[in-house]
Amino acid sequence: MVKNENNRVKVNVPYALNGFDYGVFMSILNQCKQQSTTADCAGTFCINIPAVAKQLRQQDGGSFRTRFIKSLEALTATSIRYKVLVSEYKLVTGTSFVMNYEIIQWKTHHSLKIKLNELFVKILFQANKNYCIYDLNTEKRLNTAQRYLYGLITNSVAIGKYPKTFEVHKVLQKMYCFVGKDSNYRRKKQYLLKNLHSLAGSGGLRIAIAERKDKFIVTRDKPVIIKGKKKPILF
Repeated sequence: MVKNENNRVKVNVPYALNGFDYGVFMSILNQCKQQSTTADCAGTFCINIPAVAKQLRQQDGGSFRTRFIKSLEALTATSIRYKVLVSEYKLVTGTSFVMNYEIIQWKTHHSLKIKLNELFVKILFQANKNYCIYDLNTEKRLNTAQRYLYGLITNSVAIGKYPKTFEVHKVLQKMYCFVGKDSNYRRKKQYLLKNLHSLAGSGGLRIAIAERKDKFIVTRDKPVIIKGKKKPILF
């Protein structure tokens, strides 16, 4: 939940979302950003499903389609409740879903129609500052664990702001969904630390691991665009 004295946004997630769901959502946003939005069809976009599979490094087919539909169902069940003070005398409140979808030409052109929440449409097309900079070109080079960590850090640490400290134990609990003790905890911790070392420097991340290796501290710089290289795809 994000709030201040006058404005409040609360996200309701009825189904637990995982890394695959996050990847699907980011891939959908990426395709939306490449399209235009018009007054008569504001917030409606056509999504190419094979392109989503390619972005997620998955083979498009029956197994992927099943996971993809389950992910869409979880994402469309997620809602945003908001309260915004527009002026001294006007307070706007409401609840809306993150997105809705309609399957079109499923067997032939493999396309999907998405109605995106107005908040995300404004972030993609109208915001004069990046709410979140997520470089999909960086993400393509990462393994599954690194992609999860990159997404977690990207959505938790603001660019150019104060460092944020993460507790290794809590991050592992989120990654592997365990409560209490885990018999493979030491091995998983070493794997996490190894991936953090590999992730340092990617997408402007600076990662410092505590001496006791129970915490790590992250700061973010804006990704540097090298002349002649492919530009990062940013949100």
